[in-house]
Amino acid sequence: MMYEKRDKKVSLKELSEYLNESYYGDGEIVIKGVAGINEAAAGDITFAVKPKYIKSLSISKASAVIISPEVKVEDVKVPYIVSKNPYYAFARLLEFFFPAVKVKGGRQESGPLAQSAVIGKNARIYHGAFIDENAVIGDNCVIYPGCFIGENARVGNNTWLYSNVTLRENCIVGADCIIHSGAVIGADGYGFVKHNGSYYKIPQIGNVEIEDCVEIGANVTCDRATIGSTRIGRGTKIDNLVHIAHNVQIGRNVLIVAQVGVSGSVDIGDDVTIAGQSGVVGHVSIGAGSVIAARSVVTSDIKPKSFVSGFPAKPHTEEMKIKAATRKLPNLVKEVNEIKKKINLNSTRHPGNEDKFED
Repeated sequence: MMYEKRDKKVSLKELSEYLNESYYGDGEIVIKGVAGINEAAAGDITFAVKPKYIKSLSISKASAVIISPEVKVEDVKVPYIVSKNPYYAFARLLEFFFPAVKVKGGRQESGPLAQSAVIGKNARIYHGAFIDENAVIGDNCVIYPGCFIGENARVGNNTWLYSNVTLRENCIVGADCIIHSGAVIGADGYGFVKHNGSYYKIPQIGNVEIEDCVEIGANVTCDRATIGSTRIGRGTKIDNLVHIAHNVQIGRNVLIVAQVGVSGSVDIGDDVTIAGQSGVVGHVSIGAGSVIAARSVVTSDIKPKSFVSGFPAKPHTEEMKIKAATRKLPNLVKEVNEIKKKINLNSTRHPGNEDKFED
C-alpha cells in the first residue's frame, strides 16, 4: 500500500472516541500527527508499551501518549490514552493520519494483456505487467510494472502485487492480499529422482493456493506442489527472504520471519510463529499455537502450543539448560586438566603404577 499524510487537527478526546478507548488529562489538546517517542514533536501523539519507555517519554516532545495498563500512570506527565493493545491503537492512528492512497483503475494501453484475460472493475494494471491467457484479476487490484501473471492464474479482489512479482500458471491468490516485490509464487518444486547416475526431473503439476488477507514479503519463494496444492492459510504473514517448498500446508494466522526455510510436505498449524533464520526439515508437523525460536532447526514433529529452540529443536527450557552448561565447559576443562596434572604427579611418586594413569 501507498500512504499519504493527512493534514488534520483533532482533539485527544476525538482520537479516543475513534479508537474506542478512554483518555486521561486534557482532552482538548490538539493532535496533528503520530510519531515515535524520540521523533515526536509538539502536537504529536506517541506510544509507550512497556514501563522502560517512560524514561524516553520524559524527554520526548510528544503532546500525548498511548500506554498499556502495565505503565504506571503517575509516571506519565502528558495526557494519555490507555489501551490493552497499544500497538493496534498505534496502527489505527497511523491509518488515521496517513490514509492509503486510492489508485485509479484502468489498463495501461501499451501493457501486454491477453485477450482472454479478465480484468475486474477499477483494477489498475501498470505498463510492463504481463497478464497471460485466461488469467483473472479481481476488482480494485493493483498490478505494478514487471509483474507476470501466468495462464489460468487468479488474483482476488483488492489485492496488490508490487513490481516484479511472478504468479505462475494455475496459481491462486485470494482477496485483500499484499505481495511485495520480487516474490515468486508457483516456481517448480525441488523434485528429482536419481536414475542411471544422473538426476531426472519429477514433473511439478500442482499449484499454489493463497487464501485471503495474506501478506508475503519481498523475494519470497513459494513452490508449486508436485501434485495437489501448496497452501497458505488466511491471515498468514510471511517476511522477506523466506522459502516455502512444494506441498507445504500453512494454517491460518501464521507468522514466518525473515530467512526461514520450510522443506517439502511440512504441515504448519494455525497461529504458529517461526522466528528468523529457522529451518524445518521435510515431512514434519508443527502443532497449532507453537513458537519456533530464532535460528532453530525443526527435525521432528512439534506438539501443539510448544515453545522450542536449538538445533535440533527441543523444548526451550531444556535448550536453555544445555546452553548454560555449555558456558561452563571452559572452567570444567581447566579443572579436569588440573586433576590430570595431580594424578600424573602422584604416579611419578609411585613407580610401577604409570600404566594405570595413561591418558
